[in-house]
Amino acid sequence: MKDNHRRSVCCIVGWHFPKATFTASNFPLSLDVFVLSHAPINRVPKYVFDMVGAERILARPNIGYDWGAYQQFIESIDIDEYEYAFFMHDDVVINSSRIFSDASALLEKCEIVGLRSQGIHDWASVITPAMFAHMSNPPAVGCTRFPVVRGSFFATRPKVIKAVRPIQVFWDRFQIDIGYGNHSLVAFCSSVDSAFGHAAFAWLADHMDDVPMHEMVRGGNSTASAREQFD
Repeated sequence: MKDNHRRSVCCIVGWHFPKATFTASNFPLSLDVFVLSHAPINRVPKYVFDMVGAERILARPNIGYDWGAYQQFIESIDIDEYEYAFFMHDDVVINSSRIFSDASALLEKCEIVGLRSQGIHDWASVITPAMFAHMSNPPAVGCTRFPVVRGSFFATRPKVIKAVRPIQVFWDRFQIDIGYGNHSLVAFCSSVDSAFGHAAFAWLADHMDDVPMHEMVRGGNSTASAREQFD
């Protein structure tokens, strides 16, 4: 088995594949980058193959949105071989590869790193208690207050994934509402909070403007649509 000491893994999930994301200089050499595509392999652009290699492109059905894709990825590799694990959407632009080193440094003191703090909310009252109904181990009464990370980017250690696996995904097989993806996000963070507590969460910045990454809107931006970027 190869020695992955001090190596990290990154799962990029989506179907937009904007070129701004798939630039090799965005990612450190110590990072094994995988793509989990919710589009068929024949729709993945050549520049994605050129950057990550054909053996690291996985195609899976989009039945659980981003958090479902992260679980599909975890099921596809031996994540325990790595020291750090990064999960991100493909429709983001990395402004500096230091985002990975900054997140890794924070993981020396915590269990999970998000882009920015969104505070601690009582998720049962903010949305609906039904959002926990799909979980095999829903939070106990009075334990629905916890922070969350954004699905667009977060970092953690394989030991955390192991502690909460599988990710409690709301599998929306009929694609009724993309909003159900938030049920999976909240369930995952609930599981992390239950296992490690509020102190497990840390943040790259207090404000999104200070994070070396920005999010596009479903693969597009002010100058190009997702289809234009794909073509």
